[in-house]
Amino acid sequence: MLHFITEADLINNYKKKIHELPLEWFFGCGKVIDLSFISKGELIEKAIIEKAVISQQIEINPMDIVLIYTGMDKYWGTEEYFSNSIGLSKEAIHFLLDFNIKVIGIDSYGFDRSISKMVNDYNETKKIRCFMAFSFLW
Repeated sequence: MLHFITEADLINNYKKKIHELPLEWFFGCGKVIDLSFISKGELIEKAIIEKAVISQQIEINPMDIVLIYTGMDKYWGTEEYFSNSIGLSKEAIHFLLDFNIKVIGIDSYGFDRSISKMVNDYNETKKIRCFMAFSFLW
């Protein structure tokens, strides 16, 4: 399950507790990928992130902290923040993880799109990939 607000979700929730992780995992060199051009409620695919990294001349190195800026923060405190959140596809998450980064952050309430958007996509396609892109890590 993903949550919002400042929080650390551990990939292996059941093996390590937050206090068992080295403090160094939570600070370091940060890179911001500006995806504020993405429409509300959309899914960020791998190709979008690849193109943004190249066009914004971002060099992602192992152990970097990558932050995804979508512009959804301006809707905080409104229904829009939850009903039209932008999400990352499984392939986009893998693309970032392949750099061996240590943290991914986003200015939305989680890495998934709004539940209503995922349900609508599933009803149209009957593909389970419409749900919870981040859950494959658990």
